[in-house]
Amino acid sequence: IIGQQGRGITEIQHMTGANVSVSRRGVYAPGTQNRIVTITGPGSSVSKAAQLVRQKIQEAEQRRAQNSYEAVNLNIQAIR
Repeated sequence: IIGQQGRGITEIQHMTGANVSVSRRGVYAPGTQNRIVTITGPGSSVSKAAQLVRQKIQEAEQRRAQNSYEAVNLNIQAIR
């Protein structure tokens, strides 16, 4: 979500008017490897920012899954 040099967060903040912050590396939600995202501001701004953050997370997970799938396919082809 953060993007190169924080551009992803800056973009969300400009689009919504909400303040978005992400915990530092190594600071995770309890029992997970997920960093903590805090969104503050007017209710409608927070809702829109939360929607955009969820969308960016979903896109990143899809890219990660696709890359894993491609790596598995490459390994299978190499074994044949």
